[in-house]
Amino acid sequence: MTAEVVLMNKQAVALAADSAVTIMGSKIFNSANKLFNLAPGYPIGILIYNNAELMGIPWEIIIKFYREYILESKTRFTSLQEYGDHFIQFLDKRKETLFNEAQQETFVRQLMQGLMQNDIRATVRKKLEEIILQTAARVSDDDVVQITKAVIEGLCNSWQESPDLFPTLNTVEIEEKFQECYGDIFEEIFNNFLSNLPISKTDKARLKRMCAQWSYKERWFLSIFSGVVFAGYGENELFPTCIAYQFEGMMCNQLKYKALPGVSISFDKIHAGFLPFAQDDVMRNVLGGIHPQYLQALLSSLENMFIQIHPERIVDSISGLSVSDKSRLLPILTDINTRALQEVFDKVNRIVATDITDPIMQILTVLPKDELASMAETLVSITSFMRRVSNSRETVGGPIDVAVISKKDGFIWIKRKHYFDSEHNYEFL
Repeated sequence: MTAEVVLMNKQAVALAADSAVTIMGSKIFNSANKLFNLAPGYPIGILIYNNAELMGIPWEIIIKFYREYILESKTRFTSLQEYGDHFIQFLDKRKETLFNEAQQETFVRQLMQGLMQNDIRATVRKKLEEIILQTAARVSDDDVVQITKAVIEGLCNSWQESPDLFPTLNTVEIEEKFQECYGDIFEEIFNNFLSNLPISKTDKARLKRMCAQWSYKERWFLSIFSGVVFAGYGENELFPTCIAYQFEGMMCNQLKYKALPGVSISFDKIHAGFLPFAQDDVMRNVLGGIHPQYLQALLSSLENMFIQIHPERIVDSISGLSVSDKSRLLPILTDINTRALQEVFDKVNRIVATDITDPIMQILTVLPKDELASMAETLVSITSFMRRVSNSRETVGGPIDVAVISKKDGFIWIKRKHYFDSEHNYEFL
């Protein structure tokens, strides 16, 4: 895991990232590079978070390939968004080099095995064990059939209901191509993990179609996505912009990605930007004055409390009311209950914004470049400190890389680690 932040105002944009990387689920090293300059002479920085690889290739390699590509072509764009679009086109153009058929097949195998072994077989087994514990009796064949069907139906419905990432994409063609490319792999893994379950031909066909939907549905499998953040300036942009993407992988030569909402500093609307990524709870605690988990628990508790105040019980407890009077009174009490809950929510959010968040954002709008960098580093450092003094693993830590990007000075490293001794590598520097 990681902790990263982008801070922006009209003067510059500051980026900071820690160096912790988790290997094989438990081993942590504090030497990962997560902050990059797009290319020398380009006022653009790139951050990566979550999965450090795409289809088995480290993002550092992909970014440096793109750096060579953009320098050779001497490409420059008027806006940062155009750089993001160009990066997507580069990944698609170089898919045969970066993501060949063998890599795509390995990726699909990984997804299918996770689906059938964990999401279906293990879930069915868990539900059967729950029935045995609750009833102290053996499960019948009908129970197995019904539970298996319910698990598959729930999975398929959830994928079917999720929106499409690419509305103009010919989904029928994608699904047909999936069957052609990976139909044999589906049969192999299905026989390995699900052959002992009573799955009908119809449900099996639904599962196969669901697998084909992975490449274009707005849903992320196993949280193996990678986050890639671009921050800086296009040629015609006076103030900085930040855009972000989520990438999951490629199958049938179709890259699965999603563009996240970006932020652009402007004259009149947005004067400052605070964008934390990955493990952002501590940074949001600083900005909001209250931990996000605590706030969520508080609001959920209040909501449950109001729900338990049933207007029906209040109406029934009032003696002397006719049926028509009760029918008129019930919606009034329900509306009062709803408005009271909304008023509590609004008041909490108003206090957080007025007393804590807004003053920090107002200062952020006028911070000079060095203070902007210092604030970015501090936010990541606080996250690292909180992980170190808690019982959880230190998934944020190590040296903090910091950079500042301004319109005329370009990309400037404030703090940067190297895996080598700089005294012995003058030619690299």
